[in-house]
Amino acid sequence: SNSSVCPELETASTTSWTVTMPRSPCIASAGCMKSAGVPVEAKVAAIREGIRRGAQEIDIGSHFCAIKSGRFDDVEADAHAMVDAAEDKIWMMVVPETAILTSDELLYTLDAFARAGVRGIKTSSGYGWNTQLEHVLLVRRRFGLTFRVDVSGGVRTLEDALGYFAVGTDKIHASPIFKILDEAKERWS
Repeated sequence: SNSSVCPELETASTTSWTVTMPRSPCIASAGCMKSAGVPVEAKVAAIREGIRRGAQEIDIGSHFCAIKSGRFDDVEADAHAMVDAAEDKIWMMVVPETAILTSDELLYTLDAFARAGVRGIKTSSGYGWNTQLEHVLLVRRRFGLTFRVDVSGGVRTLEDALGYFAVGTDKIHASPIFKILDEAKERWS
């Protein structure tokens, strides 16, 4: 869940999995992130529920277990099911957790995402893992503008934010956003 963005959360059960969704149409957050494998059916249900509630964007965890096991056909099938569920009705950001993948795992994962039609990635759930500039550089070198790239995890200062934007990041997610904005105001006022 993302209670800092949408403090009013509601829990919806789908089969044997529980997904937390915001009550207001902002950003829904669901899926595996970096822990256990959430079945694709639960992710698809979360996407459909986000659409039903009018959410504009949803962050969904990738099939992390398949990535770490080298089962990239499963990663692609998981991503394809999510893309099909989104039907261009909601912007979907798939979270591969770049900081805990090898470069090869990241590239194979992003190849699978591209084949499945994923258009956006968020580097991390932002909980405990810090994205590195090199992750964004690797994505941009290999895939150009195939993906919108959102960075989460590790953006703490204005300099961090500017560094990520300089290498091709489209959007940052940062807990200390007001500190960063204050730094920008001081610098450019």
